[in-house]
Amino acid sequence: MVINLDAIAVNLYAAVAPVPDGNAFNWMWRQTEENASRAQRAVYEARKARRGAVTRADLERVAEVYRENVSSSPTRAVSEYLGYTARTAARRVQQARDAGLLPKTSKGKRRA
Repeated sequence: MVINLDAIAVNLYAAVAPVPDGNAFNWMWRQTEENASRAQRAVYEARKARRGAVTRADLERVAEVYRENVSSSPTRAVSEYLGYTARTAARRVQQARDAGLLPKTSKGKRRA
């Protein structure tokens, strides 16, 4: 069973976020769906703004870790060594390929 803690945190924040002109003691009864949606959007926008661009140095490090682990699970190694989620690691590997730091490959064929 996979639990998306990030979504839970965003939804919880949206449920308890301060409402416009609200009182700290009656937030639960005054939270509307519109205010909750506004709070969720604010969280996602703040996160989007926080994300920095991926640098070439980042992609070079991804390619290096990938090459060092090509005989086992290279994308998993990128995830574990660099602290990425599995999805982000796969995206970074693809970005490294697009940047010419890793060769193109076909499904099931490991190449570095």
